[in-house]
Amino acid sequence: MNEMTGPGRTSPTKQTDVHSPALRHYEDSAHIPASVTQVFDHVDDHARLSSHMSRSSWMMGGGRMEMQADAGEGRVVGSHIRLGGRIFGLQLFLHEVITEHEPPYRKTWQTVGTPRLLVIGDYRMGVEIGAENGGSRLRVFIDYELPPTPGTRWLGFLFGGFYARWCVRQMLQSARGGWRPLTTTADSRRAMLPSHTSVVVRAAMFLLGLAAWIVALVMLLLGEWWWAAASAASALGADVVGRSWSRRSPVALPFFLWWFLLLPRGPHSPRNLRSVLQPRSGERILEIGPGVGVHAQAIAAALRPDGVLDVIDVQQAMLDRLTRRARRLGLTNIVATQGDARTLPYPAGTFHAAYLVGVLGEVPDPVAALRELHRVLRPDGRLIIGDLLLDPDFVSLPALRAKGADAGLAFVRQAGPRLAYWAVFRPAGG
Repeated sequence: MNEMTGPGRTSPTKQTDVHSPALRHYEDSAHIPASVTQVFDHVDDHARLSSHMSRSSWMMGGGRMEMQADAGEGRVVGSHIRLGGRIFGLQLFLHEVITEHEPPYRKTWQTVGTPRLLVIGDYRMGVEIGAENGGSRLRVFIDYELPPTPGTRWLGFLFGGFYARWCVRQMLQSARGGWRPLTTTADSRRAMLPSHTSVVVRAAMFLLGLAAWIVALVMLLLGEWWWAAASAASALGADVVGRSWSRRSPVALPFFLWWFLLLPRGPHSPRNLRSVLQPRSGERILEIGPGVGVHAQAIAAALRPDGVLDVIDVQQAMLDRLTRRARRLGLTNIVATQGDARTLPYPAGTFHAAYLVGVLGEVPDPVAALRELHRVLRPDGRLIIGDLLLDPDFVSLPALRAKGADAGLAFVRQAGPRLAYWAVFRPAGG
């Protein structure tokens, strides 16, 4: 880390090559109902513009970075800014210099030295402001390289673009200040719903953790002990944050990760489910949260020729893909319904059996869902619930038994290990 240099001085370290073909680019813009001068005064406060880095958030891995500026405070060419802190438990830092300052229209800054970051390397950022419809159009952009080291470079391939978009949009949100409304061009075709953002961020956290474990293994095999430890720490940090978030705000696996459901299930394979569930021809069985139908296909096939499998999911896109896959396999005994597990659209005593695989932790009120399952099961019906520790929404077996008791379900037996279990329930008194 280089020492701060005063405004107007040059740093002895290298600067980002803005003409490098390795640079990647992202930009977005927003209309703000304020004058060009007002908007520039706001974004010229570097601490305010970069406030998303100094706040603890899920994207920051529960950590934050502190900013230190020289006497120029980031408001003159040559002014230097340093940020440092812990992200996912790792000590990260970067050093920026202001390269252009043209009030009230343009400002740019870029890294100097060698930043120590996880998913991007050297970068150049900037803002441009112009008058528009009685207000201003603010454009924020970033040109960035991937991290230089092998371990973090893979993380950059996977998540660099997502992180760049997050930074740009956070700066646009910061620039909004007390002005309303704010409309971004990148989102003019779709609303920026908090729930959607939450889903995307959480999915990114899960994939980041998965990628970090893979990188840790590769680095370990290559003898790169420091990078193996750093990647493992990143994976653990992402896992802790993701699980904490999931417990506070459960959400279903987003449709854009549907391909993840096709990966091998190990102890939770369709064959193992069929062995525990014991479906029989002529029965009517319910699956909650079938995704794209990995388990549904095996159970529907076992119910032929006279049985029916009902599937219910909150995402119509998942059901559409499931039914297309079923048609290709010639399965005509699957009935798909979009709905909520907490308010099942079936009469009492409808089903001989029901099952959920890695789904209960995604339901905002799992006890309500279990009560509904109790209601729609026949008195002698059976309920199978499977969960896996690797799932961020994992519900432990003791916690599940307590929830089942609250819903009037009697625990019958456990199949498989406690960290990848199948739990069998029946209606109490049935």
